[in-house]
Amino acid sequence: MNNFGRLLVGLTTCAALLSSGIAMAAPPLPATSLNTCQDKVRTEGKMFVQNTIAAVGTCLKAVATDVIKKNVAITAATSKTCVKQFRTINDTRGLGKSLQEKLRKNIFNKCDPAAGANVTHSVADVTGVAPLLPQPIDAANLDTWCKHFGGDGSIDSVAEWEDCMVGSFDCEVAAAIWAQYPRALEWLTTLTAVGTNMNLVVPPAADPSRTTDAVAGANSFKTLIDPDGDGIPNPTCGGEGVACATACCYVEVPPIPPIAPPGDVTCFQYTAPAAQIAGFMGMCGGPSLGGFMIKTPVLAPCFAAPAPMTGLPCFVAPALVKIPSDATCP
Repeated sequence: MNNFGRLLVGLTTCAALLSSGIAMAAPPLPATSLNTCQDKVRTEGKMFVQNTIAAVGTCLKAVATDVIKKNVAITAATSKTCVKQFRTINDTRGLGKSLQEKLRKNIFNKCDPAAGANVTHSVADVTGVAPLLPQPIDAANLDTWCKHFGGDGSIDSVAEWEDCMVGSFDCEVAAAIWAQYPRALEWLTTLTAVGTNMNLVVPPAADPSRTTDAVAGANSFKTLIDPDGDGIPNPTCGGEGVACATACCYVEVPPIPPIAPPGDVTCFQYTAPAAQIAGFMGMCGGPSLGGFMIKTPVLAPCFAAPAPMTGLPCFVAPALVKIPSDATCP
């Protein structure tokens, strides 16, 4: 082909691209880009919640058929179904196939300027901290609330906003599943029991982590339903004080010489989200101090009841010591 022919082909190709809009379109205006991000979060969030509820629900529907309808133990077929479903929730291969990976990728592509030239707004326009546009998304409004889901109290990036979304969406799913399946915690505990049910599903040779990923996903979902691990479902989805509880650690000295009857007591009261309260009560329930100071954790304010061993009250200082509440609690 001579030079004229090459030029003619090039002009024809360029004209075709221009007429179709492929690869030649100008990047969107920043405000349009930001609005596309906002709408993408809406659609992807809805899809993530729906698909996660569907995955867990498909597993529990199979369990219900075994347990309720047939009055039999969970079958191998049901265990296989649950492995398949929970693998969509937790997939450590890093192939972008899990529901969370898809959510994050799709939001990143429309919201994070690092995604490419078609994202023309700034991170500041997303967070609302010194934005360049007159009308930002203001994700920073979620700073404190997102601490309920592991945030550091300051949303400074699209990734941190994604983290908060995932946490809140997961909690929304857990609450919905528990409402639909009141025995969800019981059934998931049985499904994931070591050496039984899901753990017995043999993964394909080409995908050796399939079963372990699924079991880990099911165990993580159990934690969403029962954050404090006490066997009682209580999904807590943030909000002002909704995720918080108050516990008391009674430290009692029995009436042994030189301590006169009825002994002595000091009470430590703490208010925090469920995970911190569980840790506080765990430390309180440890070994006695010096062999004679008895520690007893109670999930209630210290003034709700006298000390369990000596019967002494803990209403005011110095017997009552109020540890500063967690910053996320009112």
